Amino acid sequence: MLHTLSVFTKLAWRNLLRNKRRTGIMLLILSLGASSLVLVGGFLDDLMVHMREDFIHTQNGHIQISRPGFREEGFASPLDYLISDAPALASLLYEEKHVTLVAPRLRLLGVASGNGAQMAVQFIGVDPAAEKKMGEYRHAGKSDTSLLMVQGRALADGDGAKVVMGESMQKGLGMKMGDGLNFLTARQEGALDGRNYEITGSFRTFMKAFDERTLFVPLTEAQKLIGTPGSATHLLLLLDKTEATDAVIARLRQVFKDKGLKYEVIPWYEQADYYHQCRSFLNRIFAAVLILMASIFAFTVSNMMNLAIQERTREFGTMLAIGNDRSVIFSTIVAEALLMGLFGAVLGAVLGYGLGAVVTAIGIPMPPPPQGSGPYDAFIHFSGLLFLVTMALTVASALFGSLIPGFRTSRLPILEALAA
Repeated sequence: MLHTLSVFTKLAWRNLLRNKRRTGIMLLILSLGASSLVLVGGFLDDLMVHMREDFIHTQNGHIQISRPGFREEGFASPLDYLISDAPALASLLYEEKHVTLVAPRLRLLGVASGNGAQMAVQFIGVDPAAEKKMGEYRHAGKSDTSLLMVQGRALADGDGAKVVMGESMQKGLGMKMGDGLNFLTARQEGALDGRNYEITGSFRTFMKAFDERTLFVPLTEAQKLIGTPGSATHLLLLLDKTEATDAVIARLRQVFKDKGLKYEVIPWYEQADYYHQCRSFLNRIFAAVLILMASIFAFTVSNMMNLAIQERTREFGTMLAIGNDRSVIFSTIVAEALLMGLFGAVLGAVLGYGLGAVVTAIGIPMPPPPQGSGPYDAFIHFSGLLFLVTMALTVASALFGSLIPGFRTSRLPILEALAA
């Protein structure tokens, strides 16, 4: 078997070298097509990775810990699902492997007013030091942040009645740094509480809808406003790697069960509906590109093989006349196409990687995506699966393109082939 494979490979290689110009053109088409797939797929993957990390480092963390029911009802009535001793729970969570940060948050709903305008907002109490660490991550080998301060400064430890707001919200209210903002909310028992805050900064995240309705305030100030020191509505966990999410969730659920604690453990991907919608949409676009490129590869190989077969029809007739089986003719043609597809796939992967590395080093300035709040730099995200799919598609398309020419040639009558 191995000897037969070796013979067909050698024959295919020699036949491809017969017409170097035609072989070179076919290799160029296959390698450019394969490298284009690597670049397009890497570009779309990078967009999804960028969006995923922004969701994680701004809104959801890798894992969210909250009271049962908070995910379904807590965003409408967060005070019904308060965690009373958030520091103790945070200490327990830090004992878990892969957990690098626990960021408590206290989410309140209310009305913000200032400069003669008002709007319904979410008022989120945060630990300034934890939030700074949470917003930082590495993307495409570079430092990035999920929360970009566009004016003023971020919250700092020791800040009192200070707030930072989304850039879109700031524009909607027509306010500037140093202005006073009044926030009014209701306690659990129904009493209204409010306080004036000084605007110290405005931020921009990946999601414009989040920026339009969000205020950040020091956690201690939010707790003081509703009279619940040490409380939080949820805790966000950051891990040392996103791939460890499911393993950590399984361990935390077991720990809570063993200790008799009733908390929900929610992974980031169960809350990122917009991310999943975008990924599904982009996957379909890439699938359409794959089908288009596969068709181009197959027709190109088929056309080139037909040209080669026309020049070698007598040769195939002679092979049949001296006793070669028709399957040998078919296998010879298919082997040439497979070898061509393999070379084209490898060259395309190398070329795609090289071009992608250059693009990643430079970055491509992109306008805001749908529902996005600001521009961003696009890179090329490489993955083993992307290279595997690209190379498999190139080889399979070359194989498919050779089947009809190979079958038709192997069925030729001997006399007709010799007379060609």
